[in-house]
Amino acid sequence: MENEKTARSAVKISLISLFVFLIFGLILISITLTQINATAALDKKVKVLEEKIEKMQNNQASR
Repeated sequence: MENEKTARSAVKISLISLFVFLIFGLILISITLTQINATAALDKKVKVLEEKIEKMQNNQASR
């Protein structure tokens, strides 16, 4: 009986640990995806700004 209680307790602890690990993993994946999206948006904005600067420089050079 005592061994059964210990085994059940160990299984409960391992399952709880697994769920906690999975939750942390999902949170980290979510954070990583958010950072990737933010980086992509910043890259797009930089490209647009670079194009605007090039146009302004070309306009000044043609004058």
